[in-house]
Amino acid sequence: MKFTKSLTQTDLNSKLVVPNDFFIEFFQSFNGGGGAVDLLFRNQNGLTWTFRMSIIRTGSNRHKLVFSAGWLSFVRERKLQTGDILSIYKDESSERMYRIEVKRKNEDSNSNEWIRLV
Repeated sequence: MKFTKSLTQTDLNSKLVVPNDFFIEFFQSFNGGGGAVDLLFRNQNGLTWTFRMSIIRTGSNRHKLVFSAGWLSFVRERKLQTGDILSIYKDESSERMYRIEVKRKNEDSNSNEWIRLV
């Protein structure tokens, strides 16, 4: 299971909106479809971060999954920018563990080279 997203201003200044199909099945089975749950993310170097995933109701039958608590600290710490590419993968070794990777296009290069930030 994986999702990749180009980060937007909203993602960097407020909350990260998560594609529903990535977490909704897990979230409903784990949490009964309501409230919030803290998930652990680890990069390739073993650094870890905790983000709170919540459901936000956007209408009578509509909702969004978002990362809130912990996310903005991560954005500031890693100096993320609009257009950086975030990838999240399920870590099969743990129910609540995920791998995280963020890349930025190398502006100093004429090639399509990407620099790993996380």
